[in-house]
Amino acid sequence: MKSEKYKLSLVKSLKGRTGVYGFAKSYTNDNSKDDTPPPYFYRGELNNQIIANETINIKADQGFLSEEMEIIWLFSVENGSECKFIGFSFGNDITDLAEFRKDAARILHAKKNKASICKHWWESDTPPSDLDIKVTRHRNKKIKNYDSKLGSNFISLTFNDTVKSIKAMAGWDNFDFIMLFTGAPRGFAWLQNEPILSDDIYDLHVKGFGMVLSNRIKFYD
Repeated sequence: MKSEKYKLSLVKSLKGRTGVYGFAKSYTNDNSKDDTPPPYFYRGELNNQIIANETINIKADQGFLSEEMEIIWLFSVENGSECKFIGFSFGNDITDLAEFRKDAARILHAKKNKASICKHWWESDTPPSDLDIKVTRHRNKKIKNYDSKLGSNFISLTFNDTVKSIKAMAGWDNFDFIMLFTGAPRGFAWLQNEPILSDDIYDLHVKGFGMVLSNRIKFYD
């Protein structure tokens, strides 16, 4: 899939208020569908998040932090009663696995840090179904990668059930746009027991789109 088939726009060009939400436990590896709404979280408004290529500052006493590279679905809110899919972007939805593993319902506690969001979004009538990605970590001059996939094929909810779930989220109808983190394949912290460290740099490469996201992580006392 090539990015040229989509019209490219800047995230900062979105006019009005944009609420940033996300699902917990919504990703699946076997393409199975489940209409049970997963726990969700609210990260705040778009202007409170980190844009790609900026440093993410994180308090040093956090738990077991995981990079969460995700596709973000973008919806416009119509007349405060309907939401219409208009495109997609990408983000790093950093998660404290120490909190999340206690109980998926503790997802709000696991999302205390700001998310990183790509500076662009791509207009589309339907979500991409299957995108190849590569995540690169730079740590102490050593580079490590993993390959995975993003897209609607790997989300446990159907598109219609996703829309229903958004309309059940608190406060969604107060916004002009909704950005929805749809879930992440498991990465370094999940599969290799390697949590985020200070001065790590994480890059997200999407086949056909290039490198869409890069952030340095800095811990502070």
